[in-house]
Amino acid sequence: GSLVSRVTSDVDTISLFVQWGGIMLLVSVLQIAVATVLMLVYSWQLTLVVWASFLPLVLVLRPAQRRVSAAYAQVRVKVGAMLGAISESVVGAETIRAYGVGARTQRTIDRAVRATRDAMVRAQTRVALVFSSGVLVANAVLAAVVVVGTLLGIDGALTAGQLLAFLFLVQLFTGPVQMATEILNELQNALAGWRRVIGVI
Repeated sequence: GSLVSRVTSDVDTISLFVQWGGIMLLVSVLQIAVATVLMLVYSWQLTLVVWASFLPLVLVLRPAQRRVSAAYAQVRVKVGAMLGAISESVVGAETIRAYGVGARTQRTIDRAVRATRDAMVRAQTRVALVFSSGVLVANAVLAAVVVVGTLLGIDGALTAGQLLAFLFLVQLFTGPVQMATEILNELQNALAGWRRVIGVI
């Protein structure tokens, strides 16, 4: 069952990330770079505000990603144990019937399913915390840009039109950042599966 999970579930997780996550990560990085260049054209001060606001998220993201990685590693282990319990009951169905241990086998499968569900819930809870922190910072950035942009406008360093254009660019910047946090979470899941596949090889 553990081997089956490594060549089915784990490989599927890796291929899904390669097909979707890898491309989206590349697009997100390019969009962030383009948005940064365009923001610099309008106001280098506001660009510094945007990047300074996201700096704490970058610092927090690294240890958070390690926790997500550990949680997804547990998910992959529990999925393997669950598939193992199910496949053993299918392969050994005649033996289970002969010895009358159907109820015990059912309890073993139920425990494996519950353990898998609990591991997945823990992993998704950590993912939700990381993603929500990205959303929170993105909204804080918009508020900071409005405040600082208004102050610059009062000083005559920025027009109302430029501030509106800059806010649009901030949206282009924060969207990929939020997407990148989600992609990084999926990357941790794919890496957990990758380690298990490499373990077989």
